[in-house]
Amino acid sequence: MQWFAGSVSTAIQVSRKNNALFIVFIESKNAKGEKMRELWDKIEPTLFDCAFVGIHLMEGDEAAKQFAQIYPTPVLPASYIIDNLGKPIEVITLLKDLDYDEFYSKLDRAAKAFTAGKKAGSSSRSAAHSSGDIQQADQPSTSKQSSSSNTSALSLEEKVERAKRLLEEKKKAEEEAAKLREKERELERINEGKLAQEALKKREEQAIIDAAAQRRRDKIEAEKERQRLIAQIKADREEREYRERLARHADTASAGDMPAQPPPPPKMEPIPSDRCRVQVRLPDGDNIVEEFSSSDCLNALMELIRQDGRVRGAFSLAQVYPRKVFTEEELQKSYLELCLTPSCTLLVIQKHPKTSNIIAASPFGGVFSLISMLLIAPLQYIYGVVAGWFGWGSGSGSSSSSNQTRQEPKRQREHHDGATVRRRGNVTRLHNTNDDSEDDNANWNGNSTQFL
Repeated sequence: MQWFAGSVSTAIQVSRKNNALFIVFIESKNAKGEKMRELWDKIEPTLFDCAFVGIHLMEGDEAAKQFAQIYPTPVLPASYIIDNLGKPIEVITLLKDLDYDEFYSKLDRAAKAFTAGKKAGSSSRSAAHSSGDIQQADQPSTSKQSSSSNTSALSLEEKVERAKRLLEEKKKAEEEAAKLREKERELERINEGKLAQEALKKREEQAIIDAAAQRRRDKIEAEKERQRLIAQIKADREEREYRERLARHADTASAGDMPAQPPPPPKMEPIPSDRCRVQVRLPDGDNIVEEFSSSDCLNALMELIRQDGRVRGAFSLAQVYPRKVFTEEELQKSYLELCLTPSCTLLVIQKHPKTSNIIAASPFGGVFSLISMLLIAPLQYIYGVVAGWFGWGSGSGSSSSSNQTRQEPKRQREHHDGATVRRRGNVTRLHNTNDDSEDDNANWNGNSTQFL
């Protein structure tokens, strides 16, 4: 489509001068405006059998505002097909979606209507001109007056009809625009409802996914706890069996008067676990419960006990079952290497400084010994002489024999100097005082749990 490059007023003058069809296309700044412009680009100028002048305006331009003062433009984009008298033949909008064929047919009908109206106007003008020539000789003045009155009446009727048509078109356009807005609002409500339903559905699906994930985590945690309890029960059972075997061996050894040989501790195998729960029993009876990674060294627990401050001085760590005191090398190993996973109970054994059994002699001990010898020795000599005179030697002999008799159990007791008998109720226990093993120095609860 070829558009006029001048202004609106110039285009109107050219169309009236050439008695041509006047086309005005007002494009809106949206997708519908682009669509109508594409439809106009497909129209060839050869479509119109008559002369035409077409002008392209943009929404909001000054020329479009001037045109709107003459022809109201309630709906955009719009295409106005106007005849040479300024009367709109066709107003094309996109209130209803149009394709190229419908758009082309509307333009074709408007062009044919313009051509037909133009031919009818020219024939009526020629007929009126010939009848005027016939009657001009008889009534020249009357003809002029009637012609002028008919022309004025016709122009007034056309103006009224044109105004009515414009009002009807405006009202129709407003109704169509209201329907279009209502339809758009309804579509928006439908879309919002769909979006709300989709969001609700997504939230429900996410809640189901989260619940399933939580159930999986709970199941994994429950399985880990079950494995830990199984391992703990197994360790307790092995510890109880070990103590029962140890007690049976001790009874057998005491009955056969043979030294008891404790059975070898069972071989511990590491239980794979990510974490290790450690319960530490302090000398004062308190507990420390911590959880470490299975790859952490046992020395980290020693540092934790030192930082706690409840144990002062040097101390060592011991395992309850099997009975074992950890060395410095073992403190550098991990809980998994020491077979302490998934849980264990350790004892803190405090190292007391060894006291010397040698009692320092008093500086005055020699003086007292000398005085005792000087005073008591003469008295003992005099007592011996007097006893010999009066025959007190037999008493001395009996005394010495009784002393000898008393010395015999003493020697027997000296033979068992390293053993003592402890009696608690109906239970008698043989205790070796020379044996400083930690099993005898330890105390045991009723549930076979040792404490210091």
